[in-house]
Amino acid sequence: MFRKIVSGYKNFFLFTAKVAGLVTACIVLGFAIVWPLWKFATGCPRVYTLCVLACLAALILRLVYLTVRQHSAVAVISWILQLAAIAGGCIVSIGFILAGRRIMAVPVLAAAFVLWGLCRFGLRGK
Repeated sequence: MFRKIVSGYKNFFLFTAKVAGLVTACIVLGFAIVWPLWKFATGCPRVYTLCVLACLAALILRLVYLTVRQHSAVAVISWILQLAAIAGGCIVSIGFILAGRRIMAVPVLAAAFVLWGLCRFGLRGK
């Protein structure tokens, strides 16, 4: 019986140590990733913005390339129009919000949603 109790406590403390180690590793890794990015973003905001936009453009180009390879031309055009509707609606509505016209952002988002639906469901060939 004594061995069962000791074994139970041993398992409990090992589990607690593993959880604490995992939490510590996550905090240290998060700090190691976020701190240099924060330092870069606050030190050179224009260069950081260009880097982020370049990464985003590369991701979008990769998605377009994969879409072109796997689907027909109509599907690719539909996908590009959907992406343009979503991105355009978000950009214009954010522009309205930053300009202090928050009410104007609502119809822009609604129009973007309708335009996305037209591109998504209206361009199907069947």
